[in-house]
Amino acid sequence: MNSSDASATSSDDKVMALRYAGKCRLRGKALPARERAVYERSRKTVRCLDCTASPSIAEGSPPTTTTEAPVPEPEAPTPRLEAPTAEPDAATLKLGEPTPESDELTRRDPLPVSADGAATPTPEPPALGAPALEVPPPEPPAALPSGAPVGEDTYTDGEAGGSARAEFVRRHNKREDKVRKAHPKIGGFLLAVTDDPQTTAAWSKGASGEEILGSQMNKAAGPLLRVLHDRRVPGSRANIDHIAVGPGGVWVIDAKKYQGRPALKVEGGILSRTVEKLMVGRRDCTKLVDGVLKQVEIVQAALEAAGEKAPVHGALCFVDADWPLFGGAITTRGVQAVWWNKLLTAIRRPGDFDADAVKRVWQVLAAALPGY
Repeated sequence: MNSSDASATSSDDKVMALRYAGKCRLRGKALPARERAVYERSRKTVRCLDCTASPSIAEGSPPTTTTEAPVPEPEAPTPRLEAPTAEPDAATLKLGEPTPESDELTRRDPLPVSADGAATPTPEPPALGAPALEVPPPEPPAALPSGAPVGEDTYTDGEAGGSARAEFVRRHNKREDKVRKAHPKIGGFLLAVTDDPQTTAAWSKGASGEEILGSQMNKAAGPLLRVLHDRRVPGSRANIDHIAVGPGGVWVIDAKKYQGRPALKVEGGILSRTVEKLMVGRRDCTKLVDGVLKQVEIVQAALEAAGEKAPVHGALCFVDADWPLFGGAITTRGVQAVWWNKLLTAIRRPGDFDADAVKRVWQVLAAALPGY
């Protein structure tokens, strides 16, 4: 600021470069933006520096007829709106413990999924309650002919828990549609305060167990350990959770997410037939052993049909059980009940199969038992 600028100001005035165009209050002179002038705070008007320096124009002289153009004070920048953080939905599903009957080895034909993979939309958008779940459509794996070449980096095939997760979504959305149609006004509230039935929640819990085990198997996969997930049994509604091919042969694995301490209970005695019962907590899992034995027979038949010979082992993997610090494995009727860490150790144990044999047997089973 020069000396003339300083003399033109008072305690309420300020010499500044104008941010907006205006007119001198005394002369009516147009003042473009960025020109230096005196901003009169009390009046919220401006006057040019010539008026301040010229003695012929007194402060009390009448202004020209030109309309005053008030100069607004600098405006604060408008704050940017941020999207609010989504609150957790009040209708988070509480999944119950599945019954042994609902978790038997009986699956279904290919699930009906729309072209875009989403569940059928509800007729009314929910105002309250859990939104309809959506599951992306799994890409159907191409069936590999026996002995077909596979990339050297391909050691896994299929999506662990894919069909069970899709079945849960289908049942959940079907129930939601039914409730909303029966109660158009309070359907969302009813869904928010009630849970899926036990038979529906069991599918989600079963899928979670398969996903946990499948993730660990995929991490360990390599030339000497190739795995298949969620395999369809041709001509049946059944499926096989996991198949692993390692140096010691083929492993057929059923994954369960049961809680409790696994134990083998032996009943009978000298005068009666001895019966072994596999227990996990208070749950009798003996029927699961029967299911694994049937799966072993299916895999053996597939290998024989392709002219391959390999030992086939059966295993039940309880991924969420209360296994003891030492031990962690039970064998009944040739089927091992183990934790996933113990299972992977057994599969990778040295045997008669080299990397080429592992790959060949894996390809045969991938073609004979396609994924969902």
